[in-house]
Amino acid sequence: MKLAKILGTRNAQELERVIEEGWQTPVIKRLQEPEIALKVMSTGVRSSYLFVKHIIPLYAAHVFQTLSTLAPVDDKLGPILAGITGAVQGELYNNNIYGRPKECHSHYLDMVEAFEYAGGDVSSVCEFEKASNGITEEAQGRKIWTKEPTAYAHHDTIVLLKNPLSTFILVPAIEEMTPRLFESISRNLSPEARFDKYRQFLDRHVEIDRSEHSSVTTDWLEYFLSKKHSSEYEIDESVENVITTMEFRR
Repeated sequence: MKLAKILGTRNAQELERVIEEGWQTPVIKRLQEPEIALKVMSTGVRSSYLFVKHIIPLYAAHVFQTLSTLAPVDDKLGPILAGITGAVQGELYNNNIYGRPKECHSHYLDMVEAFEYAGGDVSSVCEFEKASNGITEEAQGRKIWTKEPTAYAHHDTIVLLKNPLSTFILVPAIEEMTPRLFESISRNLSPEARFDKYRQFLDRHVEIDRSEHSSVTTDWLEYFLSKKHSSEYEIDESVENVITTMEFRR
């Protein structure tokens, strides 16, 4: 509940509810069924793609652009920035899932590898990538309230690009939900050997998120709000953007 306490607005509790529902989704209880497990993996692959394609790069860009509006980095901000740099590296270009030497790539590629190993349709992943990159100005308005790939990408790029505070809330919200979601999936996942690589992905990701990323993105959000003094309306609007984005990603 730390996120709601930091935000302190009327809809912050609603965001916490969305986070709780995200990792307690009923479908997890059916992961013993291989076909259900593959469907959950397919959703995870898409979410992972959008996370590393849009959310994390936008987050990093907003953080470092904000530095030009602040005083030079002091001993309070320095450790936060160091933690953020490590977290961004871990998501975008670090191999710490399967432990193979000389690899330097996104966790997304590890997720795709696990999906293919489990028998997932990788061609559908390629189609999703193409569709999510096909945003046009005309599509922005009419696609936003659909569950098509362009809707996800619209919200991840158009809305978050214009609203740094939304990204600063979204990333810690995802990091609050993801370890609990992954633990729950791992516990309930089909014991078939073809899911072993996915189980390794889940368990290692939980370990990394809790040991390396920790609360650094929450610390940045708290620091940012203390310096920028955003209005309650601005925070409310940003939280609504985050709620909409997280509900898209289910």
